[in-house]
Amino acid sequence: MSSAGKKAFLASLDVFELEEFWEMPDVFIKDRLRIGEQRARVLEVLGDSMYDPNNPTAPGSMYPGDRAIVDLDDVLPTPPGVFAVHDGIGVVIRIVETIPHSKPPKLRLSSRNPRYATHECETHEAGIVGRIKAKVSMLV
Repeated sequence: MSSAGKKAFLASLDVFELEEFWEMPDVFIKDRLRIGEQRARVLEVLGDSMYDPNNPTAPGSMYPGDRAIVDLDDVLPTPPGVFAVHDGIGVVIRIVETIPHSKPPKLRLSSRNPRYATHECETHEAGIVGRIKAKVSMLV
């Protein structure tokens, strides 16, 4: 199924159900993104939570229809970053950071869009699926 120099890249809209296969060069997945063998997933970005309408071209913004490439092995939010998180209903994309010196350890989950509230939870409640390592966007 996979040609030489390519890696089967599993794509899933909800991380748990296989929707399709993507093929991307090993040099991109393994070497550039540093994602382990068969540990990458692609999520479709839904909604407007990951861009700020007051600054829509800010670096790192994600728009509906973009695809986020997730590293399932990178689930520790140190350093902080953008993660796929299971919120109890489905998988969402959020900025996740630790709250320093909190006891028990806590995380802050936020969106780029100021319209959405920031949420704090204990680390074991976060449901981190994996770190977003890259995105694929349409230019039109």
